[in-house]
Amino acid sequence: MHLLTKKRLRRYSAGLLVGMAIAFVVSVFSAQGARTLAGRLGGDFPAFYGAARIVASGNAAALYVLEQQRASQQDILPERAGFLPYAYPPFVALAYAPLAALPYRVAYVLHTAFMVAAVVLSLWLLRPVSQTIDEHFLPAVALAMAFYPLMKATLNGQNTPITLLLILLAWTAARSGRSALAGVWLGLLLYKPQFGVPLIGVQILARRWTTVVASTGVGVGLYAVSALVMGRDWSTEWLEFANWLSTIDATLDRQNAISWLGFLQALLGAESRGALAVGGALIVATVLGISWLWARRLDDEAAVMAVTAPCLILMAPHAMYYESGLCLITYAIVLDRSSRHRSLIAGGVLLLGASQVLANGLGVSPVFLLTVGTLGLALATLHGTLTSPRKADARA
Repeated sequence: MHLLTKKRLRRYSAGLLVGMAIAFVVSVFSAQGARTLAGRLGGDFPAFYGAARIVASGNAAALYVLEQQRASQQDILPERAGFLPYAYPPFVALAYAPLAALPYRVAYVLHTAFMVAAVVLSLWLLRPVSQTIDEHFLPAVALAMAFYPLMKATLNGQNTPITLLLILLAWTAARSGRSALAGVWLGLLLYKPQFGVPLIGVQILARRWTTVVASTGVGVGLYAVSALVMGRDWSTEWLEFANWLSTIDATLDRQNAISWLGFLQALLGAESRGALAVGGALIVATVLGISWLWARRLDDEAAVMAVTAPCLILMAPHAMYYESGLCLITYAIVLDRSSRHRSLIAGGVLLLGASQVLANGLGVSPVFLLTVGTLGLALATLHGTLTSPRKADARA
């Protein structure tokens, strides 16, 4: 009856976080290079670290050359016949370049610390729109870090926490009337175009022209930086490499895909016409639905954001299970609006998130079902707000 008092909840949360920190330290110090007893230290981080090395060495023109990427990771993963491909834009590799001056383990620890800080700051930014997080901040941090997709993104060298943080920084700036700053954050989100482009697009529908201009300006700046790093033809080489990797992932990494198209290709086959047709139709329907919501400019934008987060993942041409960490926005808002079953919802989310460990055996990602369920939960909880009359005023 009194198991989850506020005081005990804080203690349990602190204990969980301390336990995770101890496990992380043991893993790092027991590692030899990128090898640990539990597997590869850093997950996908060697890809980013290798790209940083290529740029730092002055050989950025060969950033998307397979042999160059393999050579940049050879001493980190000497036991691997292959390598971990890097397919982000050149300006991302430039941002990682300072880490190339550090030993691999030190660079990984700093990267992980930065990702943890991004998760904590993201939750802090959610406090004004979620009384639940405001009142239970430490438990919220513990639950977020225990959410398997976000935990894996944080510890496995991925950057979902940065995506989440940029979205929330842009939304916070927009709510406070700083339209240009919101555009800057959205422009930086173009490091993941599958998320940055749709969010800039909805600003057009919402008639936030200052934000659109600012984000476009940042995008142009990032394009120019990439050209300086790699040369004028960088975009062609990058797109060719990204398309190649996407094709490979549709087969080799299919059990981790959670977008409409990615999941259906994993289920029906990468070359399936049915997967392409049904997936394409679902993407179009999702885009139209989100566009309709943003064009209405509802008073309760938190409700719109709660629906937008899972839709960004589902309609992306390429999204892996760890991207479901973006649904933290949805959970924060939905739990705050749900008068009952909060513990049941939170427990279900944690359990379904952890079900990703079954993905290899299943051949598909169970987190796809969680993402679809999250969208359904948001629509069911916030239906009244989402169907309310549109605003009478127009935003500039």
